[in-house]
Amino acid sequence: MHLEILPLSVACLVLFLSSVANGDPLKVLSAPNLLRIGATENIFVECHDCSGADIDVQIVVKTFLAGALQLELDSTTVTLTEDNNFQAFGEIKIPADEFENDPTLKQHVSLEARFPDGTSLKKVVLVSFQSGYIFIQTNKPLYTPNSRVASLHCVTDTF
Repeated sequence: MHLEILPLSVACLVLFLSSVANGDPLKVLSAPNLLRIGATENIFVECHDCSGADIDVQIVVKTFLAGALQLELDSTTVTLTEDNNFQAFGEIKIPADEFENDPTLKQHVSLEARFPDGTSLKKVVLVSFQSGYIFIQTNKPLYTPNSRVASLHCVTDTF
């Protein structure tokens, strides 16, 4: 069996593994795929293989417009400590005044986690004015044609 490896694939693998294999702690920024405008959202940051002194991480959310100046909308600082296993949630709230309330537009924000060692993690996230949940409860787990179904609908708003 002959295995052919492309040079570009090997180069990508080496670059990826070198950042993990050099012994530096792995830093993570995690956020929902969709952030709701006007609602408080949790942003998660952590540092794998960190130890020792506390780490203050600044979480910043900015407008994201191609070719335009990014305006800072909100920011918070979380402290990663040994007590919280170098993991923490930061709360941000995106104000509505910088966005158009048009459901047909795809609007984004830029999230950034700034670590004291100069590491900066960024993520672009879609934003929406819509929020809430719809719960539907029925009296049957399986449906057959021409059968009657009783249902209960409940709409909640998270604000």
